[in-house]
Amino acid sequence: MPVCLHFDPMTDRDASAPAPYDLLAADYDLPTGRGPVERSYIICSTPRSGSTLLAEAMHRTEQLGVPAEYIDIGASLPYLYERWECAGLDEYVSRLHDHRTTDNGVFGVKTHWHQLLQFTNVSQGAEPFAATNFAVISAVLQRVAPQPAYIFVTRRDKERQAVSHWLAATTEKWINLSDDPVGDIPPYDFEGIERFSEGIDASEEDWERFFALAGVEPLRIVYEDFVAAYDETVETAAEYVGIDPGGLTVSPPRMRRQSNEQSREYAHRYRKERTG
Repeated sequence: MPVCLHFDPMTDRDASAPAPYDLLAADYDLPTGRGPVERSYIICSTPRSGSTLLAEAMHRTEQLGVPAEYIDIGASLPYLYERWECAGLDEYVSRLHDHRTTDNGVFGVKTHWHQLLQFTNVSQGAEPFAATNFAVISAVLQRVAPQPAYIFVTRRDKERQAVSHWLAATTEKWINLSDDPVGDIPPYDFEGIERFSEGIDASEEDWERFFALAGVEPLRIVYEDFVAAYDETVETAAEYVGIDPGGLTVSPPRMRRQSNEQSREYAHRYRKERTG
């Protein structure tokens, strides 16, 4: 299904402001002129599922692109759109492929369901959360990542995931790249955590519906299994994308856990209250 991409960033972002995530900065742009994208993959996720940990691990192999949330219309897309001085979404996608594809032709992108829905609608001139259909979502996604391999990242402990998402959204601390201890966290809020839990469940259902309609079975990665077998999981993902894992170098993660004793207690309390 052919689609046209339209986008007006409508941003007042200061061009000199730092990148919302350091992997979006110019230091991580790759040299152009390597030819077309030969393989692409999409890390399909829900917030706080471990998808950023996986994306970073794949990037650090230097053979699997630089996967990031390139279609997030709230942060990543406006920043790169302005930094690359794009004239439209077609040029933006072209720049993504030019600057974020590794020498072996691999390009990757990470997205949460709500980001994909918003990007699809805005690219078609609609409101971010307007109703849309599978064919349009799929066609838009194919424009960004041609013939992609799908990797679906979930988390087994949904209570801890919900608490983590609530905390990150409340404190606006989404990633920790230092050894500094986690600071004070807000008071426990069952209703707030429950809203994020419901959002996680709904997003997973939407992804499952998408896979069913697309007729694809993604590579499924569960966060708890991933952290228990870090190198092996990255190698499995690489092989799924079509890259021989025998030649990969898997580097240790640079991200630090943001959970602490208090957040774990919140998850325990939430689990008890939720189950009655």
